Amino acid sequence: MKSIYKSASLLLCALLMLLLGGCTQNNGYIGDLFGIWRLDRLTCDGTPQVLYPGSEGVEDEYGGIPELYTFSFQGSIIGVFAIYPHHDFTEDYGSFEHAGDILYLDFDHTDNDGGYMYTPPAALHLPSSLIPMNIETLTSSEMHIWYVSDEGIRYDYYLNKAF
Repeated sequence: MKSIYKSASLLLCALLMLLLGGCTQNNGYIGDLFGIWRLDRLTCDGTPQVLYPGSEGVEDEYGGIPELYTFSFQGSIIGVFAIYPHHDFTEDYGSFEHAGDILYLDFDHTDNDGGYMYTPPAALHLPSSLIPMNIETLTSSEMHIWYVSDEGIRYDYYLNKAF
């Protein structure tokens, strides 16, 4: 009986060590950027944009009415997700580099299927080419980034950490 208890205890300890020793971040620690960020507000030259047009009934280019946009950062990959009712979503990927007060986003990628997974939703006004985003605020729970488009329009993104 004692040997069964000892074996079970050792097995439990080994499983616990495996679970606690697992890696949760690809390519190491990337600081406060790591995780999933909820886009709460987007302004265009200071004017708030309608991100979640559910009450207006306006559909986006995918034929749906988004309930939420999120940005996810891990390693050097950014994922932009549009979440719709009934667990539907779209996912678009790019790469990023964080250098000082600049966050470089690049959605100019393709694969064998074309570039459909690398084009963020039009409502977000993110170009596919490399774009330097100015970091106004970056803490473990809030992010405010902005850029000026080629047309001279300033876009400000206000995000809060979801996970």
